[in-house]
Parts: sequence; C-alpha cells; structure tokens
Amino acid sequence: MKNFYNLFGNRQKGYYTLLLLFLVFLQKVTAQVNSYTFSQNNGTYTEITGTTLAPATGNTSATNLNSAVYPLTIPFNFIFNGIIYTNANVSTNGFITFGSTAPATTNTTPISNTATYEGAVSAFGRDISSYFDVSGSSGLISYETIGTAPNRELVIQWKNFRPNSSTAVTNVYSFSFQVRLKETSNVVSVIYNSGSFLVGSTAISGTVQIGLRGANTSDFNNRLNDTTILFDTSTQGTAVANTQSFNTSASTPGMPSAGLSYVWIPPSCLRPGSVSNPASTANTADIQWVAPVVAPSNGYELYYNMTGTVPTASTAASISNITSTSVTIPSLNASSAYFVWVRSVCSASDKSEWSTAGTAKTICAPITDWHENFDTYPTGNIVPDCWARIVGSSNTAQTISSTTPASGTRNLYQITSSAANTTIAVLPEFSNVNAGTHWLRFKARATTTSGSLDIGYVTSATDASTFVNIQTVNITSTSYLAQDAEYKVIVSNSVPANARLAIRNGGVSTAGHFLDDFYWEAKPSCIGPSGISVSNVGPSSAVIGWAASVTPPAAGYDIYYSTSDVMPTASTPPSLTGISTLSTPTGALLPLTKYYVWVRSRCSATDFSAWSTQIVFFRTLCQPAAILSTTAATVCSNNSAVLTASTESGATLTWYDAMNGGNVVGTGTSYTTPQLSTSTAFYVGSSTPIVVGAALPDAISNDGYTLEAGLFFDAVSSFTIAGVYVYPTGTGAGTVTIALQNGGVSPATTIQSITVNLTGTASPYVKTYVPLNFAITPGTNYKLMMLTKSGGVTGLIRESGASWGAYPLTMPGKFSITNGNCCSGNTTSTSYYYFYDWQVTTTCESPRTEVMATVDGGCLSTSETNAENKLKV
Repeated sequence: MKNFYNLFGNRQKGYYTLLLLFLVFLQKVTAQVNSYTFSQNNGTYTEITGTTLAPATGNTSATNLNSAVYPLTIPFNFIFNGIIYTNANVSTNGFITFGSTAPATTNTTPISNTATYEGAVSAFGRDISSYFDVSGSSGLISYETIGTAPNRELVIQWKNFRPNSSTAVTNVYSFSFQVRLKETSNVVSVIYNSGSFLVGSTAISGTVQIGLRGANTSDFNNRLNDTTILFDTSTQGTAVANTQSFNTSASTPGMPSAGLSYVWIPPSCLRPGSVSNPASTANTADIQWVAPVVAPSNGYELYYNMTGTVPTASTAASISNITSTSVTIPSLNASSAYFVWVRSVCSASDKSEWSTAGTAKTICAPITDWHENFDTYPTGNIVPDCWARIVGSSNTAQTISSTTPASGTRNLYQITSSAANTTIAVLPEFSNVNAGTHWLRFKARATTTSGSLDIGYVTSATDASTFVNIQTVNITSTSYLAQDAEYKVIVSNSVPANARLAIRNGGVSTAGHFLDDFYWEAKPSCIGPSGISVSNVGPSSAVIGWAASVTPPAAGYDIYYSTSDVMPTASTPPSLTGISTLSTPTGALLPLTKYYVWVRSRCSATDFSAWSTQIVFFRTLCQPAAILSTTAATVCSNNSAVLTASTESGATLTWYDAMNGGNVVGTGTSYTTPQLSTSTAFYVGSSTPIVVGAALPDAISNDGYTLEAGLFFDAVSSFTIAGVYVYPTGTGAGTVTIALQNGGVSPATTIQSITVNLTGTASPYVKTYVPLNFAITPGTNYKLMMLTKSGGVTGLIRESGASWGAYPLTMPGKFSITNGNCCSGNTTSTSYYYFYDWQVTTTCESPRTEVMATVDGGCLSTSETNAENKLKV
C-alpha cells in the first residue's frame, strides 16, 4: 500500500511478521520468573523430620527413589510467577513443578525441558537416586510446614541422595538438599548440606540444572558454572540449558558447601495478565487485561506503539491512573495495528514490569483512493486488511500467493471448481463508490487462456446473494507481461452508497486466476474504446473496428498499427487520426505480414485516452501472381480442347475442374482436356511459393527442459517445414538433434533427422532459427522431436502444463498440432515442447479464372474452322 490510508496501512501489514519475531524476544525480557531477584548466602542447613513422601526400600532402580514423581499439597496459597498454587509435584530427580501437568518421571532437565507444566524449582535437576541401608543410613523424600500463618514455610527435603543414578553399594556419595517455599512473601530458596563418601572414593562428576522455570522455556532464572569455577561461586545463567558443573572429589568445581543457600525473591508488585482487544472503532481501541492475584493499590498504566518496541521501566506511560482492568485508547489511526502493554502501580516508586504485549487493531474507515499490491502480507488463506471474502465449500479457493506476481513478491489467487465453490473477494469500503468519478484498475492473468471473472459489488460483505455484476472480464493472458493483462472497470453513480466492490469467481472458468496491483482512482477525462476487431483482411488492407468509448470523443479516434508488438506511447504518431466512425480501412499494407493494432480516443487536440491494451493482431494475405490472359477453345463433340493461360514470371499455373476445391487436372501454360461431349468449364490459378509462420509464435516461460520430447501433429496436405525457432539453454556451444518421426507406431520410427549447432545461454534465452526442410505428406501422428543434445547446450525452453494455452494449434488446410510428447514412448502431454514459430513452405494462389471448352453442335471445331478459313484464302 502506498498512499492515502495506506501510509499507515504498511505498518499494519508488517505487523504480522513483526509480531512473530517480537513475541519471542518479549517473553524473555518481561517474563516474571526472569525478574525474580537472586541472592546467595551461606547459612545453616536445618534438617526436617516431617512427613515422608517416599522412602528408599532397596538398592534396585525400582526401590531406591529413582525416576518417580509424587503429588504434594501446599498448605497455603503460594504465588509463583503471578499465579496462586496449592499443589506441587515432587520429582526424585531433584526438582518440583507447579500446575496440573506433572513432569515425566524420566525428566532430568526440568528448566530446559519443554513439558507443559506451569513452573519449576530445581535444586539439583539431573538423573539422581538414593540408596538403602548403606553404613546405617537410607534415603527418603519428606516435607514439613514450619512457622505460623501468615509466615509459614513449606520445606521439601531430599535426604541421603547420590549426585548420580546408581544401584551400586560399593561406591556411594551421599548429600542432602531442600526446596523452601515461603507464605506471603512467596520467596523460593534452595539449601544444601555438604556430602561425603559413605563407601568407596571413585569421583562422580557432571552437570546439573539449578534455578527457576516459568510456563515455558523462554522464562527462566538459572545458575551457571563450568569445571574451572567453584560450585559455590556460580553466575547468572544466560541460556535456558545452562548448568552448574560438580565433582565429588576435585575441589574445583567441587560440591555445594554446607548451608549454601540460593534465594529467589519475586517482584513486590505483580504485573497484570494477558492483554486483549475485545472491540475497536476506526479511531479507538478497547483494551482489557487480567488483574494480578494481588491487585495493585494505585491502579494501572498503559503504553502503546505501532512498532513493537518493548517499553522499559523508565518508559513513560501513554495512559495513567487507570482504576479498573479496562480502558479505551482514543485518537488512533484507522485500519492500523498497535502493540499494547499494561503495568501495575503499587506505589509511586513501586511499579510492576510491563505485561506481555497485547495487540489491537482499529477497523477500516471508508477511503477515497487506494492501491494494493499484497507484498507485505504472508501467503495463505487470507485477504488483506480491510477486505472481506465469501467462500463456498473450500476456503482454499482464495489465497495470497507468491507465485509470479506482477510486481513485488505477492498477488491474490482465486480458483473455483464449480458454482458451489464460488469465491468472492470483497474490496475495502470506498466513500466515493457511487460518485461516478472513479474506476477500478488491476492486472490479472489465468493459468489457461479461458479465465473469467465478474467485477461487481455486494451490499453485504458476508452474503454472496447480494452480489451484483457490473462487468465480466475474460482473462485470456497467462502472463502479467501481456499488454492485455490490465483491466479497467468503470463504476457508475447508479451503484448503492453502501456498495463494496467485489471480484467473483463463479465457476464459469475452472482456471486459476491471479490478480495484482489494484487501484481505485479517478478515471481519466478521456476513456479509450474497447472491443478492438479486424475484418476484411486482404493482401494490402484490412478493416479495423471497435466499440464506442463510454465518453464518446469529440475529435474521433486514433489508430496505430505496426509490424512490431511494442505498444505505442502517448507521443507515438497515429497511423490514422480523427476517425469519426467506429471502423475504418487501413492504409496500404505489406502482403503476408503480421500487424498489431491499437486504438485510442481523441477527446480534443491535447486530450487523448491511453492506447488500448487489448492485444489485437492480424496477418495480411499473400499477394498472388496475376493471371495475365486466358484462351478458351471450341471443339466438336468427342474431341479434346487445348486451353491456354499466361501469368507473371516465376509463377506456376495450375488447372482445376472446379472453381473451389475440386481436382487438379493439369499444370503449365496450356491444358489439353479429355474428349468432351458437352461444353465444360475449367479453371486456372496462378501460384508462387511462400513461407508462413505457424504454431506458438514465441516462448512465454523461462522453463528449460532437458529430456527427449516434442510435439504430435497431423498433416492435412503436403507442405515443408522449412525451419523452427528454439531457445537453447546452457553454457555455450553444443549440438541438438531434431527428428521427424512416425508416432503412429511403437516405438516411433525416425523419418528424417538433422543435427545442428546451437549456443546455450542463461536467461534471457535467445530465440534461434533452426533450418529443417522436412517434407511432409498427408498423414496423422507425426512427431517433431528433440532427441539428443550435447556440449554447452543443456536443454530447450518449453511451456509446462496448460499455462501456455491449449491444443490443437492449427494452420488451416495444412496441419494441426494436437499434443505434446514427452519422456516415454508416445505418451501425450499438455505441455508445449521446444519448437516455436514454425516456418512452413506453402503456396500463394490467385483466385481461379474460368476458361471454357465449348462443344460446337455444328461440329466445326477450332481446328476445322481454322482450316476452312485457309481454304477461303
């Protein structure tokens, strides 16, 4: 989007990508576990004797507190990460978790594990176990609540545990640790007791996860030391998988010392929960959020922006003194996306962190001018902001696609298999839709040449039955590069004021339709004609016609025709100017030449419409040699007549038994008839050889292909393929073998072949002429094939699938290309392979002239009459 409301629309569309990147970062920055304050001290480890959760009863993996999880009731409301919990899960692997989802018994990485529990406190998180009756001691997990409300403390204790998982009783290192949860202050602490070898002395070392995890792995507060740093001098972790190294024998890193305490203190002012946007207008957004479990005494503050830049503690609030959990943001831009944060205010000096970002979007206001190119939207089953869509049985019938857009990186795609799957894309609301001053301009292409779309309006963006068609456009181009790939639809002042323009794919065409570069803009004062056509084509002239412009031009119409397909510009001098009718003959043209035609309106001497974009071309007929004279003959019954004719030098005379069609009965300047009993007309025509272009004239795609492939064709009459054009791909000089084959047998047999030198290139590929001189007689299932290639030629350009158009491609009276052939035997294909702009040698013949052989009932033949005249002399 470029202008008008789209000055801020770009930021709205970019928000999709920005939000995904931003939220990952945001959770790390503002998650509450991450904001807990850490401290460390060396105090006294006080063992508890409370209630046993589970004792070790043996030294097998099933009995030594190995890989087990036990539920535990918290005797008071404990707030962790802003949520009240009254239950926990205790793992033998040295940690506890919060929430209804218990950890797996085999979970040995409680902080970096992606399990869906809502939080974790890890004192010694790794694969560990206890032991039974070694040197008179055994392991157990127990808990006890100490103190009195509201200052109680829940202590969970792992007593007599190994720092590894083992069932051996010949090497046992034993130590103990606790997790402590405090009522009211919600402080979390971990306390260690020193350890020692009970049996043996073989060192045990490794790494362990210690710290807090929130609801997911982006929210953590953990500790870190490597093997060169003492366990007791760890630092703040920087990644969720950071660990502390330990060693039971080496002093560095060593094991935790007796009384080592890690303490995590939560923020005193809790941030609000999720932020949402239940409703918006064009210029306001209603915002609401979830209050923290301890409501702030001084309300809330709100901050918003359009960039996603995360506020810091010093960022000034956009709205302050909010006393409830909702507020309306005023004075916003229409059709825009915003990021919104809220924080609690517990006092003037004590404010929570900003919440996780919420998003808000204002609705679209009616606009007057507009451009859409789809480039900043993701691909998928969506429409742009401010659009709507009405789909039938499949919501995949309309998407935003990255397939070959007209500009940029995206375009709109519609495909409908039937009327039941009708798809309507509804455009934004235009405040001047019925002003009669604007038109809708856009580019379109189809996957085949039979595309069809209805351009109209709906009065309800959710009801397909309200669609009213303004104009059906036939999409005949498979490329946006074609001159006729741009369409213009004039919207009159008779449409309702509440109309929204819409594009309907109603299943008339099952082609895929791509659309791009939409404009709602003021229509020009001078609008061009439509429906350009050509008729009465002869060797040196044609008649060009058109449908009148909706704004009939006061100074008539201009016509430009050329042998080049380069579209004229505003400064191009017209071939004919000021034509007041809706058709006109051309000036003198060259015979057997392809011409392109454009027409424009001339509203005044200085005000012209754009030239027509409809691609219109024609080929003039050949200019036959003239028959200069003919001589008839009179004969007696049952005699032959000699008929004669003359023509221009280099031409050939052919005699026929009918004015059209019929049989060839002779050639040359004279023809001797069979014996005649009645007067009979014969006909003579004069012909010269010509070369005519046929088949697909130029490559449409850049799709190089390397396999043996070609085209099937049927021949109606004899002709010669003088040559074809190809587009070689590759890196330099090489050869290609081209063959004429009989595809009516399997395997196909080669009739003629030729190996030619070509030069392969990278894009842009070069259209290259290949002389063939393959003589063709009437027949079916001929194949023109590329058999091999070598050297720097790696392949030839082809048209894949049906995107180029459809078979057959016919040269009337000569041949019809019926299918592609590729890859295996005589297999047919809808693709068009390799051979463009066939140069076909045929003849240009004049209209036939009647020459009469008269049978004289008086029996004076021409010879007898001549003899009688001599006798008279």
